Amino acid sequence: KTGKHGHAKASITGIHIFKGTKHMDSEPTSHTMSAPVITKTEWSLLDITEEGYLNLMNDDGDTKDDLKKPAGELGEKLQTEFEAAGDAGESLLVMVTAAMGEEHVLDWKTESM
Repeated sequence: KTGKHGHAKASITGIHIFKGTKHMDSEPTSHTMSAPVITKTEWSLLDITEEGYLNLMNDDGDTKDDLKKPAGELGEKLQTEFEAAGDAGESLLVMVTAAMGEEHVLDWKTESM
């Protein structure tokens, strides 16, 4: 659809990957729009501290302990599955999604030892 000055416009609708909120933008098609760079990495979950921080280790042996457990139902489910995996002699691999200066655990899977 042409805009006020006769230029075609593009309407973009996106969902925030961490908050789930909807964002909309409309720009002329001749303009460049930026898109976030999203990376996903797998980490072994070693422990969850009493303060809710995750102790993680990657395949290279590097550790990470500055990431908090997800809030709400997702965090409770992670805690429950982590404890169940430990009882069954398994471990959890968490997928850390990073974008726009933020990192969050959004998914995980069980791995046999």
